[in-house]
Amino acid sequence: MRIRKFKLLKKERLFDGFNKIDAYTFLLPNGKTKTFQIKTLDRDIAAIVAFTKDKKIILEKQYRIGPDKIVFEFPSGIIEKNEKPIEGAKRELLEETGYTGKFKKLFSYYDDSYDRIKTHLFIATDCEKVRNKLKLDDGEFIKTYLKDIKEVRKMLKEGKIRNFGVGYLAFDYLNLL
Repeated sequence: MRIRKFKLLKKERLFDGFNKIDAYTFLLPNGKTKTFQIKTLDRDIAAIVAFTKDKKIILEKQYRIGPDKIVFEFPSGIIEKNEKPIEGAKRELLEETGYTGKFKKLFSYYDDSYDRIKTHLFIATDCEKVRNKLKLDDGEFIKTYLKDIKEVRKMLKEGKIRNFGVGYLAFDYLNLL
């Protein structure tokens, strides 16, 4: 059987909040129909694996309502409308951690087969703290941590970083695994 795109028959908005949920009904290659629920945002996401000048990795710790846990994360956030991905990455890192540095985009990807949320992955090097007062969104309460590479590698292997895929992708690119 040849792999091909499914034929879209119908799209319906089920929920229209911060996240949007749409029902897509497709005609499948076998002639049957199936409806999938797809999560979307109206903007992309920037994720940053950031290194200070002394090779410490910048991590955040915050409560996340989805898993209902306090978790470590690599900095990330929504790219504003009319903002380029690199501008969004720089702004998010500065707002959430107070750091800035030299940015390099690695690539973009979709994290889940049932969402249309595109993440742009960046590495930031030679980061320096330039702001002590963070500029957080209403629902953000973040504490910043600096960890050495060996410790972050261990945290990745133990599943102690929520957005671990970002770390693995960047660490692999940098030959740090």
